Amino acid sequence: MTNEADYESMIRLNNIKANAVMLASINTHAKKFQQLLDDSPLHFDSPYLAYLSYIEATPRQLSPNIAGPLRDTNPHSKKKTTIVNLSDEHLSKDELEVLNLGLKFTPTPTNDPSTDIASRIQPSIRNLPNGMQSSIAYDISNLLLNPPPQSDNLQHHQRRALKNLKSKKQRLRILPADKGNATVLLSHEQYHTKMTEHISSGPYTPLQRDPTPSLPGKLDRILKKFLKEDKISV
Repeated sequence: MTNEADYESMIRLNNIKANAVMLASINTHAKKFQQLLDDSPLHFDSPYLAYLSYIEATPRQLSPNIAGPLRDTNPHSKKKTTIVNLSDEHLSKDELEVLNLGLKFTPTPTNDPSTDIASRIQPSIRNLPNGMQSSIAYDISNLLLNPPPQSDNLQHHQRRALKNLKSKKQRLRILPADKGNATVLLSHEQYHTKMTEHISSGPYTPLQRDPTPSLPGKLDRILKKFLKEDKISV
């Protein structure tokens, strides 16, 4: 017959086993997360580092559902992006800081995009089965009623600098370099000049007419041929 001491021993051993499984899982995910960070042009402080440090500091006080403190994961530039300003436009220190985040960096939206996304999804699900339509519509409603919390990944001075850069888009073209981790700034005049030089010196031939209207017909004939040869099915 199992007594109270046996129950306590079972619970203790179960917690030890659960903690061991949890720690092994966290270590595995931490390594995978670090591999992603190593390949990313932006640097995110891994939350697993603080979590594992917390676990190491209090190993005997853990339970299977313990949640340690998470570090700030706002991104900042890990690899310095070379900014090549070929225009006459002066860039402030804050503007250079924002450009140094890289052209693939995505700022947190200032307005909740859920409503706009939902309105775009609704027409696309009309041809789905009714059950699937209802399920997606239910998920959309939940998203609109309970939007996920968002934290701004830019500081106030960076937001101001980003706004300034956007105001210069009528005068500036901000482009990635063909090679290397560099961002190139050109005036519109410089950009058009370089594009004209590239087209005139390259293997390009002006078309006599736009071939786009004939493409659907060609595609239709190819698909009918494949259908007749049983290479595709309806």
